[in-house]
Amino acid sequence: MKILVIQLTRPGDIFCTGPVLNAIRDRNPEAEIHLAVRKKFQDAARNLKAIDRLWTLDSEKWMGPLLYDSSDFSAPIYELSKVINNLKDEKFDTVINLSFSPSSSFMTFLVAQPTTTVLGYSRTQDFYLHIPDSVSRYIKAQVGLGRPNKIH
Repeated sequence: MKILVIQLTRPGDIFCTGPVLNAIRDRNPEAEIHLAVRKKFQDAARNLKAIDRLWTLDSEKWMGPLLYDSSDFSAPIYELSKVINNLKDEKFDTVINLSFSPSSSFMTFLVAQPTTTVLGYSRTQDFYLHIPDSVSRYIKAQVGLGRPNKIH
């Protein structure tokens, strides 16, 4: 079994992911566990013992040109598609998106296979937000957009 956990937010959130990864490892001792984090936060994930592979995503490399330099989108789109394709090639059985963000939901959608179990925010075929599990639906209902986070 191959599991990808996506945590693209701040270092503190990555530290809080440690117990989640340990629980996944305890429930699936034979699983190959991958963790995807933003490159600038990779140091927060380096000592997480439950993971077998750490994927670092250079979001500044992709997003900077897309947001600030409209002259050439081809290079950042190409680089991002390489990473997405590399992740997709892993054929994960489960993808767990712990980042409640639009970018992570698109990444989850693009990486998952038709048979992949998805937990956390994802997207439908027409790119609308898809929330397949009850815990994520609860978080969306409580936090939503533009409201203070009642869970923390």
